[in-house]
Amino acid sequence: FFFFFFFQAEDGIRDAQESRGLGDVYKRQVHGMIGGTFMKKNIYLVPLCVILVLTVFVSGGCSNNSSGTKNNEGANKLGYQLEKPKAGEEIAVINTSMGEIKVRLFKNETPKAVENFTGLVKKGYYNGLTFHRVIKGFCVQGGDPTGTGAGGQSLWGNTFEDEINPNLLNLTGALAMANRGPNTNGSQFFFNQGGAESFAGFDKLSQAMDSSKVTDEYKKLYETNGGNPTLDASYSLSKSPYTVFGQIFEGIDVLNKIADVPVDSADKPTTAVTITSIEIKQYEGCWFKICVKIITFLMLNFFVY
Repeated sequence: FFFFFFFQAEDGIRDAQESRGLGDVYKRQVHGMIGGTFMKKNIYLVPLCVILVLTVFVSGGCSNNSSGTKNNEGANKLGYQLEKPKAGEEIAVINTSMGEIKVRLFKNETPKAVENFTGLVKKGYYNGLTFHRVIKGFCVQGGDPTGTGAGGQSLWGNTFEDEINPNLLNLTGALAMANRGPNTNGSQFFFNQGGAESFAGFDKLSQAMDSSKVTDEYKKLYETNGGNPTLDASYSLSKSPYTVFGQIFEGIDVLNKIADVPVDSADKPTTAVTITSIEIKQYEGCWFKICVKIITFLMLNFFVY
């Protein structure tokens, strides 16, 4: 009986299938199998079904990690930053004048940077600020109250140290701390921007990269997704100390729209693009959507019929 209810949550199931890469293999639609009469005669099944649904939600969640390992257990491999968050994981929802961007935060790998960002968010620090620097194919930068690129303070008032992780890369959509040099992080941040089509290729970057550390796996990530490998301190000869502490998982189209706006000679948008607000939330995951839909369906059948 549980699976009858389960198949009513078509949208949630579609999300779960797509996140696991199953496509259309298991798509089904079941209509009219549970009506009011059935519910009246079998009302004792309602609490049982609710318990089953909640059990699935609590025990499994919905993750892109097909091995079933936790996200922090997968942190030892390149590319894990591109996976969707697990249910209950902390995310940032950035509302801009051009749309919404959702960012996965790497709290375990970069605790100081995430604490700084989320702490400033909760104080409303970023509300109303502009993206003061936009370079198409490179970055979208914000977080400066002065709008000049020279201002801003950390959550603690002073600058704080870099947190360089060799498995967190400056791929397109990666959120990183802007700075004035090693260990000078404040409030400013930037998104890496520019898809695979705008990536110059490693042949042109050979003089800037440490060839002893650049693997085929590393190259493929940039060739597939685009980004700025010369900003990766663990792989670049320039040793650029940019802390990557987040990754866009929804709203990359919004980032690209921002990158397309006209800018002046200082790379500042001629028409302001603003951060209206930022919210720190727990990622619900697609199983949460399934549970809500199933419970709603049960309650409607219970009260309507």
